[in-house]
Amino acid sequence: MQIKLIKFPYKYMEYENVLLERQLSDRFPQAQLRPITNGYELLLDSPIEECALKDISYICQVEIGDKHFLTLQGELEFSSPNASDRRQGTRYSTHGLHEYKGKYNPQIVKGALDFMGVQEGSLILDPFCGSGTTMVECVHHGYRSIGIDINPMAVFISNTKIRSLGLNTDYVKKLVDGIIDAGVENIIPETSVGESTRINYLKRWIPIETLNTLEGLKTLSVNEEPDVANFLKLTLSDLIRDYSYQEPFDLRIRKRISPFPTTPFLDAWKNNIQKYLESIKGAQAIRRFDINSGCAKLCDVRSSCLGLSESGFDAILTSPPYATALPYIDTQRISLVWLDYCSPEEIMSLESSLIGSREFVSNEKKKWLTEMRNGRVSLPREINDLIDELSAGLQTSDGFRKQAVPILLYRYFADMKSMFVNTLTVTHKGGKFGLIVGNNKTTIGGTKYLIDTPQLLSILAKDCGWNVDELFQLQTYKRYGINSKNAINSETLIVLHK
Repeated sequence: MQIKLIKFPYKYMEYENVLLERQLSDRFPQAQLRPITNGYELLLDSPIEECALKDISYICQVEIGDKHFLTLQGELEFSSPNASDRRQGTRYSTHGLHEYKGKYNPQIVKGALDFMGVQEGSLILDPFCGSGTTMVECVHHGYRSIGIDINPMAVFISNTKIRSLGLNTDYVKKLVDGIIDAGVENIIPETSVGESTRINYLKRWIPIETLNTLEGLKTLSVNEEPDVANFLKLTLSDLIRDYSYQEPFDLRIRKRISPFPTTPFLDAWKNNIQKYLESIKGAQAIRRFDINSGCAKLCDVRSSCLGLSESGFDAILTSPPYATALPYIDTQRISLVWLDYCSPEEIMSLESSLIGSREFVSNEKKKWLTEMRNGRVSLPREINDLIDELSAGLQTSDGFRKQAVPILLYRYFADMKSMFVNTLTVTHKGGKFGLIVGNNKTTIGGTKYLIDTPQLLSILAKDCGWNVDELFQLQTYKRYGINSKNAINSETLIVLHK
């Protein structure tokens, strides 16, 4: 039996080719695999079910004689209204619903799970779920999943992305068209939005006419069923930074210097809704996905994972934060306050509570400094040696953020140790754990240091009872823009097992 497996027309990164060839050799060990111009030729001695070919990641189309059909991944990527032959699609289905920094390409989820040999139907944990990329892909490909995050915004985005796969898109379009056609004066009362700690904070960061619109639409959404209401609020939240006084091109809290968008807020919202609904409708045309097979929960993986699953997890896949993580709360703080997930007074404490945060509150820095000096016997020698080297290299000319780097690293690895211990307790024997993470860079005392985070995390995981299978290097897209100088251009898939 001769089968042609046709790749997507865009250029692949090298790790995608390696994951694909590994998947094909694992799935068809008895077959002859021969490269052809646009993919691979598979030679089999006996017929094969189409379903075994339908879910091959990084393959676009299958040709068997005169019969051609798209793979599930091909259907998903081409279901997006913005699908392109020149570039890998990453915003198909509900993946594009809300901007979220630091997320990985959705294609890696199926590729990594196959790489680890995880079977369809398995229960997957993502202990740092972020915007829900892992869980949405698990829904697409027939896995069950639970994601956890300490950031309530992340949990909201993740659950809304999953639940939006079941939306009645025609109803939502008609609803939004009706709201827009009614005119803003009929949506928003003439009176001010009022006075409260929350409102006064939002007034500082959102022009009053935009805030009035947001508050009016939020009130209208209360009358809708939860999945529709959350979709409306999420799509509004996605526009807040662009239409606020916060500089949209900066991840931290800085006043705007760039001009405001020329498109009126409601027009931008309607345009985005149309685009999102087309993507959702395109995904729904492929199949009706089981939106009850995945959910996100507000939970701190450092405390405990017990109770997340009655039977335990078959595998874990995540992209953990870096040792000096992106400022997720700073970036999303206006939305967090607007959605009532965080009061203005809680922003700093929430930011500092994230693993990998660069912030400390109150006497926390002093506490961690004391702990670093007295309690590091609990971390592997390699990590302690790095912290000592960085501490010794500090100069008086290093600013307060540089002075804090050794303490931040100690706190990060102490937190990640708690994560490894807790996830081990809820994973089945033989269960796999995949972490996608890159190196860190810092300059101390004028000397540049490359922190090999994947290697150090693998050592830490082994110290906590995990077995290390391999560290598989992935190269990522070149980053451009405001944070490009600090961007990591390669990452590693760490594969562990219990």
